[in-house]
Amino acid sequence: VLLGLAGLGSIVGGDSDKSTSTASENVVPLDNTVSAATESNTTAPEAPVSDWTVTTEQDELRGKQVQYAAVTSENEHHFDFPYAGGSRLTMTVRQHPKYGNDVVFQISDGQFVCGIDDCSGSINYGSGPERISLVEPADHDSKTLFATNGGGVIKKLKGADKVIVE
Repeated sequence: VLLGLAGLGSIVGGDSDKSTSTASENVVPLDNTVSAATESNTTAPEAPVSDWTVTTEQDELRGKQVQYAAVTSENEHHFDFPYAGGSRLTMTVRQHPKYGNDVVFQISDGQFVCGIDDCSGSINYGSGPERISLVEPADHDSKTLFATNGGGVIKKLKGADKVIVE
């Protein structure tokens, strides 16, 4: 599954307390190029094009912001019955005041099936495939897996132009 990653460094590398908007106001699709004119009629450099969507929610218990940056695969995988049709992978980077930084993988149709002792996949940040260890979520949602080393994945994502996940 191929994921576009332009602009991730500015999303996950920024200050997590900068946003104060509510969840309904803060969906920011980053797939358009942005430019601004200055007083001298010159154009500012264009911001990088990105397919990431950034959202922010308020953690009412802690009084702090929870930030998400998500990107959905450019391609689809077609499963056999009963999941006929295309399925896409969404990778979400989450900054949470209680849980810290996580990388979450979700599929639109189908299920992740993990072994008794092991759940892993492959990820390529541009320099060859690497093994990635994954764990099921606490609610056992079969469409969701968490990277066991979210911080390490985020660090590598910041330097990647594209990522392939299998």
